[in-house]
Amino acid sequence: MSFASVLPYFRSRMNALDFKEWDDAFAVNNIPESILDLSYHLRVGVTASGPANHTVHNFLVPVEVRAFFKGFQDPGLAMNNVMANVDLVLEEVLKIENRVGRTDGIKDVRPINIAIDPVDGSNDNDIVVTFTFDVQLICAFSN
Repeated sequence: MSFASVLPYFRSRMNALDFKEWDDAFAVNNIPESILDLSYHLRVGVTASGPANHTVHNFLVPVEVRAFFKGFQDPGLAMNNVMANVDLVLEEVLKIENRVGRTDGIKDVRPINIAIDPVDGSNDNDIVVTFTFDVQLICAFSN
């Protein structure tokens, strides 16, 4: 029942889809071209506190999962590939058996939004998909 369970949840889901993590904590813009395709980056946003009692506190933890795709020579084909991968990521992250009934404090994972953009302004062939999820986390503090 801790914040330490949030990022491993997403790592295990993305790794199950054969994505490779770019684990630089903050520098998401320096992923080498050689490993860009099917890589991902995780970022935790500003966490909000929710209802609480004497020992149990609820938190809403926003997590951004950025998934990167090479477009190669055909941006249209790249977009079709990206859309198929959006479905795969959502299916894996939101599977009931993956997100509900956990004992690590994660009560639920909900999708908030999905943004599809070129990796940078000068190259519209490489694509980044930013998934934003809210993780409902319950933490029990005894002291």
